[in-house]
Amino acid sequence: MMARKPKVAIKRMLQFLVVVGICVSFTIYLALIPEPHNYVCKSTCNEVHFPVYKSPPACAKTENVYLVTVVHSEAWNIKQRLAVRHTWGSTHQLGDKNIKLIFVLEKPRNYTLNTLVEAENNRYADMLLVGGGYTTSIGVIKSLMSLRWILNNCKEARFVLRTNDNSFVNYYKILALIKTPGRRSNMKYIAGRVISGLDTNRFPNSVDFVPLKLFAGKKYPDFVDGSSGYIMPVKVMQSIMGIVDKIKSLPREDVYLTGLCRTELSRVRLAHLSSFLPNTQKLSDAMIITTAMTAQPIGTKQMELLWRQLKENSAQQLPLIKKGQVRKMYNGLGTHVKGFFDHVSLHKNITARAGNKVKGKRLIRLSLT
Repeated sequence: MMARKPKVAIKRMLQFLVVVGICVSFTIYLALIPEPHNYVCKSTCNEVHFPVYKSPPACAKTENVYLVTVVHSEAWNIKQRLAVRHTWGSTHQLGDKNIKLIFVLEKPRNYTLNTLVEAENNRYADMLLVGGGYTTSIGVIKSLMSLRWILNNCKEARFVLRTNDNSFVNYYKILALIKTPGRRSNMKYIAGRVISGLDTNRFPNSVDFVPLKLFAGKKYPDFVDGSSGYIMPVKVMQSIMGIVDKIKSLPREDVYLTGLCRTELSRVRLAHLSSFLPNTQKLSDAMIITTAMTAQPIGTKQMELLWRQLKENSAQQLPLIKKGQVRKMYNGLGTHVKGFFDHVSLHKNITARAGNKVKGKRLIRLSLT
């Protein structure tokens, strides 16, 4: 019995050392996690900290741009960008409304890839190349730099649409939504797929990890999902850009801009549109054409098929959408589209497409009558 006691003591000592080693390792790991200032713009998101290497030509006054579409992309997604340019991105005018398309992406560090991107930009001149260093919030940098470019180079624009290079955009439905006569054009809103009650990401290994010192809330504020895209008036964009330097950034650009920054703007509301589809893998092409304003993820081949069907569908042409004509654009909210934005009703509780309740004081249900 006496011989077993040293073995038990040694075993317990080893267990204690293992526990201590795990605790020390975890402490060191937490110490190595980047401080919140690595997630944010250190003082202000300008060209000093995050340089703009290439930018599209400024909008000429004669262009009279109505809508600027900002497409978030990655340097290696060359095929996706070409597919966008040859399909829905080739639309530069509908009726009397002019559209400007730009791609925003991080400048690649790989020499070969950078050469390809430079050649692509020299041909199309529609890319905004930004530098983000080694920060995990490159999405925030892309959004802020693209919005700043619009403020400086496309001042006459009325609306901004943010989307991705794997999305399909139906400009006919988008313009039918935002072509708002009279006082409705002065409304301040951010429209898209509203997400409410999402838990704050506290997992250190996650790219979207949020330290407590950066944001103490247990849940994110209500925001519009950036993966499916969102649209807002330029006046709202100007208001957001006026306060970004005062608010600490979060890794997710949609939570930061349409959630955290928006809550500081009392008059800016969220508009839930279930026609901004986040997952179309189980939907037919005909369903996407008839119901979606934006849809993703869409491959390059499917994007070409959707574009061909959209052009062949004469009923989708903007001049044929007349005031008073009922067109059901999206499901889930039980909302019907009747022309151009003559009716906007405010709701505190809106039932989302998936059956979940989207709660918030600044939510709008848009319906065109």
